[in-house]
Amino acid sequence: LVMQYAQNGDLTNYLTNNNSNITWERRLEILYGVATGLSQIHEKNLIHCNLHSGNVLINAYMTLIGDLGICPPNKEKLLDSKYGVLPYVAPELLLQNNSYMTAVDVYSFGSIMWELATGQKPFIDRLNDNKLSNDICNGLRPEINDNIHNIPECYSKLIQRCWNHDPLNRPSIDEL
Repeated sequence: LVMQYAQNGDLTNYLTNNNSNITWERRLEILYGVATGLSQIHEKNLIHCNLHSGNVLINAYMTLIGDLGICPPNKEKLLDSKYGVLPYVAPELLLQNNSYMTAVDVYSFGSIMWELATGQKPFIDRLNDNKLSNDICNGLRPEINDNIHNIPECYSKLIQRCWNHDPLNRPSIDEL
């Protein structure tokens, strides 16, 4: 197995080291790379199920998605297993009462959008425990404060659509 080296590391490290110097244009380029990667995964009828900033790799000219090890086929139920980093995990994955759909990756994409806008991981001030899991299942999402982070309104609305509690009401990856 040969892998491409990502000179800027993962998105977490990239934001930690460069957040104040990253333009909105660059943030959107990164998101476009993530959306393109997800589109390629979904075109193969697979779901990433573990998309978070640690799995988004940044080099000078390209954004890549890593850690494809558990990509199940679309609409397959993974028995008694929970995957992912809690602040990026869609409620339906936590509840495990549905077949998995590509919409779980769209939810995670919304969390990456939020992280790119704020420079912080979602729920950084919370323990990743059952309480947070229950709160996410009951509709808790990171706060979107357009004024503090100068987030364009269309961007914040798209984050909210990605975080819709009903996976059928989230945008498709092609729409993103």
